[in-house]
Amino acid sequence: MDRQNQDVFCEELSDLFNDHVFEMHNSEDNQNSLTALISSFTTHTNVEERLKIAQTLIHQHLPSISIIIVDEQLLKHLIPVLKDIYANLVKDVQAVAVSNEIISDKLHVLQNSLQMCITVLKMLGDILDCLLKTKQFALCDVRSVPLNTIEMLLVTFRHCKDSNTLYGGYSHKLTELLTIFKLADNVHKKLFALFEIVADASDEGVLLQEVLKFLVEMGEILACINVKVNAFNWKCYMSIAQKFSHILNKESFSIRQPLITLVNEIINNLKLMKKDNAQNRIRLCNFNFKVISKLCELFGTNTQEYCPIIYDLLHTCYRYYPPLLVLEEYQEDVICVVDSLIFSQVADLLRDLCLQPCFYQILEKVQPVAQNTLVFYAITFKVMSSLLSSHPEIITFGRVSAMIGAFFTMLERGHSEFWDVIIATADNKNSLYDDSVVNLADIICVLNEEEFNRVEQILFQAIFVECPWCSLLAVDIWNMVLRKENLQLSYETICNVIDQTKCLLANEHLNQPQLIFLKNFLQRAFDNLSPNYRAMLLDKYPLHSNLHVWKVFRFEHLPKTELVGIAAEIINVVHKTNSLIAGNCNSEEFQILCTGLDTVSYIREHSEIDTSHLILALFNLWKWVVNNQLNEVQLFKYFLQKLISATSNFLPHFSIDKLLAILNAVNDLLTANVNVQISTTSLLSTLTKGSLNSSLDRKQVLTTVSKAFHKLLTHKNPIINQNALEVFLQFSDNCQRNAMLHGAIKGGAVEKRISNFINNQIELGPLNTREYFKMQNKYQYVHSCNASTAPSESEAGRELETVVKRIKMNVELFHKLTNRTGEADENLAKIMTILNA
Repeated sequence: MDRQNQDVFCEELSDLFNDHVFEMHNSEDNQNSLTALISSFTTHTNVEERLKIAQTLIHQHLPSISIIIVDEQLLKHLIPVLKDIYANLVKDVQAVAVSNEIISDKLHVLQNSLQMCITVLKMLGDILDCLLKTKQFALCDVRSVPLNTIEMLLVTFRHCKDSNTLYGGYSHKLTELLTIFKLADNVHKKLFALFEIVADASDEGVLLQEVLKFLVEMGEILACINVKVNAFNWKCYMSIAQKFSHILNKESFSIRQPLITLVNEIINNLKLMKKDNAQNRIRLCNFNFKVISKLCELFGTNTQEYCPIIYDLLHTCYRYYPPLLVLEEYQEDVICVVDSLIFSQVADLLRDLCLQPCFYQILEKVQPVAQNTLVFYAITFKVMSSLLSSHPEIITFGRVSAMIGAFFTMLERGHSEFWDVIIATADNKNSLYDDSVVNLADIICVLNEEEFNRVEQILFQAIFVECPWCSLLAVDIWNMVLRKENLQLSYETICNVIDQTKCLLANEHLNQPQLIFLKNFLQRAFDNLSPNYRAMLLDKYPLHSNLHVWKVFRFEHLPKTELVGIAAEIINVVHKTNSLIAGNCNSEEFQILCTGLDTVSYIREHSEIDTSHLILALFNLWKWVVNNQLNEVQLFKYFLQKLISATSNFLPHFSIDKLLAILNAVNDLLTANVNVQISTTSLLSTLTKGSLNSSLDRKQVLTTVSKAFHKLLTHKNPIINQNALEVFLQFSDNCQRNAMLHGAIKGGAVEKRISNFINNQIELGPLNTREYFKMQNKYQYVHSCNASTAPSESEAGRELETVVKRIKMNVELFHKLTNRTGEADENLAKIMTILNA
């Protein structure tokens, strides 16, 4: 190389070297300048000066710093201080707003402070814009940004929420407030965009949880001020949660608080649905439901945590169940939108919950509060439908019996809802009651043996609770189950129930509603049996020793070979009647007579059985009753009830003279107890089924009957009134009898009541189905006596004395009627010994 070229080459190297030295000096100068500015920024006391320094840092230094070191060199010093400045500015604004200064003076100060808030938010937006120019980075590279930014947004949105209260009537003069909200919304969107380009957050699980926690808190605030921004906030939340779910699940991420917040939003929107913007609020609920479903899908491992929250949500939603909205007269288009946008989501949630054992524990523990019975029924009904349609395999896992038990427990508190709610399907419209019977029966049929036995016990116990609607439902469900299953199960069930209730069925003195339901269940189950299984029952429970069982199954189902036993009962009644009239009947024989009369009341006409002696014996008993004036004697009221029932069975076979005598005796008995009076209406009903031979006979009988009707229709007991009206209507179906009856009962309130009943007119106005069943729900079957109101000691003493006197009188009368007066004192002494023990 010649010398000239060598010099040129050296000059070029020298130039290059000098440029490199300049860049090194420039970099060092920048770093020194950055350090000096940060120091000045963090130590300066004047807010305006600090903001100017921040502007310099953001616009001159931030773009030139590598993303890898930007947080360490600048952001961790800049953003936390900006956050503190911003928080202090907002506090100052609030202090001025609540001060007692003149509004015009306040406005100037407030506007200046709010302008500085605007400046800070713009800086925050600029920082995010600069970071967003990087294609991707790790979250740890910008770890100072997310939490500090969100906290500033929280302060902003909270201030906007409180602005009307804070500024009162002059908030409209502060246009800066709207600018601040828009800037905060813009920062919010940029922060979300930042998370979209975060490539790695594997070591930042705690930071992610904090970010999501603050977003939930922000959602609670935004729900009150701006629906659109709130929806975007939840989209941010779900995007971050879904993107980093693998990291969050390692940190045992809890979804309790977001679920509670979302549920509260849904509840608030549903409550306001009737006031305004119903369809928009329903769409918001639909959006929130989707977020909830996705959260449960991503982080739903801890079912014990979220199941109670979801149940509370379902409990609220089912207050707006479309069939209920129909009852509350919501607009049809609103009901359709609720059904399509809310209950489609509810159905999905419910299907998922049905897979969780803890859900059935919640149903089991629900407290039976009267106000939520319908909601509980609706939820349980949908659970049953879901189990049958989507998860039939889950029915066997051991918690369904608990749900059914809770269902019956809740039913004890309310029942009218079963007939209120109509469940419309593509095929038909049924009441909630009807569909519940069908669904529960279908579920029970697929249970394993252990669960089936538990449910059988629940159904059996439900028959005997004080609530008749529980008993009714249990009987209907159980009978439907037996119809769906094989006959062997029906036979075994009948045998088990009879063995468990043998003493109850054999007690002729009981008339509780529960016994009626028990007999109804056995009758319907028996009707389902084939002749072979009925014959097996007769072998297991022979007629001669199990009359109480076959009274339930009805004697007409017995083969002719067993009629001998029925004939023996008739002969027994005749013999005991003769003994009683002759005064040769002891207490044991008297009880046998009462049992025999009860048996006779179940006998239907059989050509193979001679009943002529029985009819005469019954008439003789009526004469004996009249001669001894037994209608006021407590001991014989049960006997009279059985006598009336037995007589009703054979009333058409009495001659006109005997019939009139019996009817006159019945008229005299209408001052006896309620059971006797109710039995009397059944006897009168029998007359409507027969025919009288002559017009004279008809007139005599109907004149006597009209007197009985007058007493029954003026009775204070509404059940007796109602029974009498229904029987009277049977007479009125015959035109010839109608005129005579009206002639005998003409005039006054009784005639008006009859006329209203015949014409389906209600004096107090018509009741709809809902009102009727609510009224029915108020009826209670309770024991009532003078001593049941916790009397004082002196009152209790007088009551006890009255009871003892009544016992003595009844015992003495009984011994007198049976010609055993010599035994009265001895038996009374035994009774008193027992009472005093």
